[in-house]
Amino acid sequence: MDGRFAHCCYHSFLQVLRLMLAPYQFMLRLSLIEKSFM
Repeated sequence: MDGRFAHCCYHSFLQVLRLMLAPYQFMLRLSLIEKSFM
């Protein structure tokens, strides 16, 4: 397998992972803000 190809796949995988985790981080941040206001 080509090294550059593997690096490209790994990079795109990280981007997808970040996109999938973004909503969870957003919800966690919102819940923390709500708790601090209560």
